[in-house]
Amino acid sequence: MTATTVGYGDVALHTQAARAWACLHILVSVSWLAALYGQVDKCQHLRDAQLDRAVLLTRPLERRQVMALVGDDGYVR
Repeated sequence: MTATTVGYGDVALHTQAARAWACLHILVSVSWLAALYGQVDKCQHLRDAQLDRAVLLTRPLERRQVMALVGDDGYVR
């Protein structure tokens, strides 16, 4: 059973309060699912950025990269 189904039909919601509770439950459940998906996606992008940074930090420097940091006046930019 998912949060947005009412079951197999063996239990019927007869009162307005029960129907209101069911609607609230569906809205909250779907909202939490969307929030969870958003957090997982955010964490995945953060992890990808961390892995990219680790690759950059562990790669050996090349002379041309270092020289590109030095300006015409001999100082590091």
